[in-house]
Amino acid sequence: MPMTPSLPSPFAFFLRKGPIPFVIGPLNGGLPWPPGFSQANKQKEWISSLRRIYRFLPFARSTYRDAAAIIAGSSQTYTEFATYREKLFFVPGENGINPSLYSDGLRAAKHNGMLQLIFVGGLFPVKAVDLALRGAAPLLQMGQVRFTIVGDGPERANLERLTRSLRIEEVVSFCGWIDHSEVIQRLAVADVLVFPSVRDFGGGVVFESLAMGAVPVVADFGGPGDIVQGDVGFKVSLTNEDDVVLQIEKVLAELARDPSLVSRLRQQGMRYARQRLSWDGKAQMVSDVLCWVAGHSSKPDLPSPKESGTTKLSLQRETVFATAAVGCLPNLERAE
Repeated sequence: MPMTPSLPSPFAFFLRKGPIPFVIGPLNGGLPWPPGFSQANKQKEWISSLRRIYRFLPFARSTYRDAAAIIAGSSQTYTEFATYREKLFFVPGENGINPSLYSDGLRAAKHNGMLQLIFVGGLFPVKAVDLALRGAAPLLQMGQVRFTIVGDGPERANLERLTRSLRIEEVVSFCGWIDHSEVIQRLAVADVLVFPSVRDFGGGVVFESLAMGAVPVVADFGGPGDIVQGDVGFKVSLTNEDDVVLQIEKVLAELARDPSLVSRLRQQGMRYARQRLSWDGKAQMVSDVLCWVAGHSSKPDLPSPKESGTTKLSLQRETVFATAAVGCLPNLERAE
């Protein structure tokens, strides 16, 4: 399970000379808020600006300096701890999939040649469903696609008004919250997941869409940007709202024109999900790290993440520290 990067641990310091190695992770957090997006501004928490004070907590330095290994769950966190690259490993995403739950037999046939789009998640500003609707609007207006929105939240009324203003309300369905089993069934009949969330740590629905064969179109930022590679889906750069809408529009138009592209990405994505995103696959990567620090095997050659989307956005770097799910011992700070 991912660890909240908010508190350091004294265990690394106390175990630094003992026979038991200290491993921390997977760490995830510290993702900046992208500038220039009203969706992020509506939801940004004031406490985000206080994140840097974590470096002044007791054992903030020794937690990572004395750790035998650090496992990062995102490219952002990997970048934050790049100083420790010789013992830093990347295991993508907060989530995993159970291959036994996702049978190829669930992959449904295409409906009358019409591209089926889907969004799954809470209807909050940061999820940027409005950008997805605006990007899909030209195809929706021409009746070439349908769009299913699964989830609920404070933005639902605004999004319903947007569909009416764009004159696409007849081809957009709002399902509200549904059981997870039904979510899986709906992903099984969808062709494309449109998920332009402007700030998302994990993106569990992206894992599930890949496993079920829905081609993901995501923002190249945070968890979804780490998960989706060019041979399984599309990533749009977080430049500004109008440009993101245009990028989504172009991607969807390409997919609508070329069913063979959808089919190819679908098959590659399902294979990738089973090999790299399953709980078994992720457990194997973590086990390889643990065997290495215990001296039972050679150092694992795990791939490092792509360049973080935060680098492309030229965002100000934030210092992030992590927790080992234990309390601090302030009176022992001088021992560090």
